[in-house]
Amino acid sequence: MVRAIQIDEIPRAADLVARVFSQSNSELRKSLSHQFTQIYPNRPNHYHRAYRGAFYKSKLVSFLYVHDFTLRYGRAALQVAAISAVCTDENYRGRGYAAAVIKDTLTYAAEQGAHMVLLYGIPDYFSRFGFSSVWPQYTLQAPTDIASGLTQSLQLRIATPDDALVMRSLYNQHWGARITVERSSALWRWRLENSRGEAAVALDKRGRIHGYIWHEPHQLSERSEIVANSPEAIMSFLAYSGRRWQHEGKSHFVWLVPPDDMIIPYAQQILPITLQASYFPSGGWMARIIDSTAMIAELMPEIIAQARVSSRNFKPRELVLEVQPDGVEIGLKSNPDSFCRLSLRDFIQILFGSLRPATLAMREPLRQVNILLLETLFPSRVAAIAAWDWF
Repeated sequence: MVRAIQIDEIPRAADLVARVFSQSNSELRKSLSHQFTQIYPNRPNHYHRAYRGAFYKSKLVSFLYVHDFTLRYGRAALQVAAISAVCTDENYRGRGYAAAVIKDTLTYAAEQGAHMVLLYGIPDYFSRFGFSSVWPQYTLQAPTDIASGLTQSLQLRIATPDDALVMRSLYNQHWGARITVERSSALWRWRLENSRGEAAVALDKRGRIHGYIWHEPHQLSERSEIVANSPEAIMSFLAYSGRRWQHEGKSHFVWLVPPDDMIIPYAQQILPITLQASYFPSGGWMARIIDSTAMIAELMPEIIAQARVSSRNFKPRELVLEVQPDGVEIGLKSNPDSFCRLSLRDFIQILFGSLRPATLAMREPLRQVNILLLETLFPSRVAAIAAWDWF
């Protein structure tokens, strides 16, 4: 049987997650159990139906967590169901329980009105459920010995819920132009109330906040979110991370940093850095469209706005962008040669920038007019999930 977890069953679900993912790390096991029993149930807009499980003779044997959020794509607001913590009791693996829970969750997402489902998947598994890779993971790596010796001119202190308004403004300023998660005021307060000691703000002598840094608790991890609004903030965060990772015996530290972040051009002037974009053909960040008609309707104003910026001659009334049984048809009414049909997989990859039209033309019969139209409608944009929103 596959169904939503009842409230009194949440401790059982938390225990399964903790056992599977802790890998005999007692501190991590305790932390995971606490997250799923105490923290996630208090998340804004959380429902116990977000816990989905498969049962064998009343025993919970497989589980996943799904929550809803809004993904900003310019002026478009895409409703997304995010899947995480997919796990199965080791004694019941290989019997199709995880697959059953995932299929149940796709139905649940459709019932909730989601445009798409998103997850960070292990390689060679989720593609069988219609998921496609949509964007890479971006990282910045720097040597700890050099970073630790930098001057930390700003004071760092633990962030509190009272800092939420300023931090939200900084996040919107630096991440708002990307394709990324929208954070409500309630979500900001929930994060800060449950992340004391993991988020810090950088203050000048007048007490003004110039940025913040958040890192995953209890372990060194590249899952860190850095928003810096001044060179002093960037320098202070580099010094902080350098000392923190050096203290743990690491020669380099790693941040999750998109390629358009102002951190990169400043950091590369003061220490050697390595930038990387990690792509996975059947893993990493993956998405599946649930309601393509509603999704395109929501996207259309932003697509037209992008096209107008890209081409002065673009006429919105000429555009045809329709969902077909085998994909999406795109073209201009006045030019029959401009029409092409994209599979849903190719459409979502072009939409989010992991596939460029010229690259698609290497395996699909696209004319130059098709390529030019697709590039006009879908110019290259950075899509990334900030570390605090990872699931």
